[in-house]
Amino acid sequence: MGVFKRNDGLKIKSRTNTTVSVTVSPTNPNYATLGPIAHTLPVDQLAQQLGTNQANGLTKNEATRRLEACGANLLDGDDGVSALEVLIKQLANALTLVLLAALALSFGVKDWIEGGVIAAVIILNTTVGFFQEYRAEKTMDSLRQLSSPTALVIRNGESMAIPARDVVPGDVLMIKTGDVISADLRLFSVSNLEVSEQLLTGESLPVAKIEETLDKDNLDMPIGDRFNLCYASTMVTKGRGTGVVVSTGMKTQIGRIAEAISGKKPGKSKETDFRPFHRRVLAKVARWLGLSSGTLLQIKLNKLAYLLFGCAIILIIIVFAVARFNVDENVVLYGIASAIAIIPESLIAVLTLTMAVGTRKMAKENVIVRKLDALENLGGVTDVCSDKTGTLTLGRMSVRKFWLAADMNNTAEYVADTTHDALDPDDGAIRRESDGSVITPETRYEGLSQAVRVAALCNVATIHKNLKGEWKSTGDPTEVALQVFATKLGLGRPTLTADSSEENEI
Repeated sequence: MGVFKRNDGLKIKSRTNTTVSVTVSPTNPNYATLGPIAHTLPVDQLAQQLGTNQANGLTKNEATRRLEACGANLLDGDDGVSALEVLIKQLANALTLVLLAALALSFGVKDWIEGGVIAAVIILNTTVGFFQEYRAEKTMDSLRQLSSPTALVIRNGESMAIPARDVVPGDVLMIKTGDVISADLRLFSVSNLEVSEQLLTGESLPVAKIEETLDKDNLDMPIGDRFNLCYASTMVTKGRGTGVVVSTGMKTQIGRIAEAISGKKPGKSKETDFRPFHRRVLAKVARWLGLSSGTLLQIKLNKLAYLLFGCAIILIIIVFAVARFNVDENVVLYGIASAIAIIPESLIAVLTLTMAVGTRKMAKENVIVRKLDALENLGGVTDVCSDKTGTLTLGRMSVRKFWLAADMNNTAEYVADTTHDALDPDDGAIRRESDGSVITPETRYEGLSQAVRVAALCNVATIHKNLKGEWKSTGDPTEVALQVFATKLGLGRPTLTADSSEENEI
């Protein structure tokens, strides 16, 4: 016998409907622990731990509670890049601080020329570094735009479109061809579903998804082999499916990538430090001074800055000692001039400009350098080990040869030219291999036409030009390649069908 109540005073972390409250508390309220093991859990057990229902999903009231408890389905940093924060980072390094001290001393003794030179160097260095890193930070914000703007979920037993930011753990999410997935989910229903996970794994070929539970022995398997999971920001290339959301926001796999790019370290439990007290203090001081953290070049520059600062103080003491510590205005002036002379004002400007030039060259090759200091590490690379597919390549395919079966005397092979843009049907020609003759829509053979029609019509991929005149595609790369080949012969799917909306794509 159920317990019926009004909506007042509903329990937190429970599933209810809008008229009566049938409380189904999740057996595991800590949803963050379910993401890493979701592929090994039966769907019924997973739904029970999430406090949800595969058929009806969450209720609106419960979804609202979870949104407040778990936060919006967004990546950290959605408030944008702080220009002030970037500016402070440019000034907060040892060499710049030493130059600021030298600037203050120069103006203090009314050495306007020396002070003006130091001020110009500081302004030049800060300006170049600020604009370079600020532009890079703004570019990195585009990672958050990979998220789907809307999501189709089941709540109260009804399907509804909601903003992707409102998706919560336990939501039942429905996906179809062309969708960008809003959160990490465990599938329990699939129909010919394939998902492009190139963003996460680098593999250009879409991954066929399943709904079966994987063995518990595969708990630590790579994410690319967890075929019953879909990940946020990946794209559905074929079919449709339904699953229950297990991770949102920064708990998703794309969230972990964003966290790694931002340089933030995930929270770890505090471990007991058994080092002596004085060593712990020295370690914290060294970290604060930048002597044990940062790149090798940063550490060396910080050490140089503190060394020069110490030498400058020693020079001042020597000048005072020569004057038998009978310090007057002239002695102070000589001491400060000697101290400033040891500081290489132009060093930091030369380093910044050199790195800025390197950054511009990298930008011409479509490489984003988020921080100038990263060029030092890049310059020290001797070997690069990379997965080729989807990483060093574009993840596109093209038809190179088309073999038309027939009897031994009439078998034909057709070869397509290799082009720079695999999606452009206007680039490159198709030739008959036997005699090298070019095949056009006007000269194509009937047998070839029939075979190409099959390839174009049994195909859900599309190609189209965007507003910038660039060719774009949707769907499986193999089907896209066949669609491009058919379009070169004037037999693209929009040409063969009466769908005016598809005709506008070509």
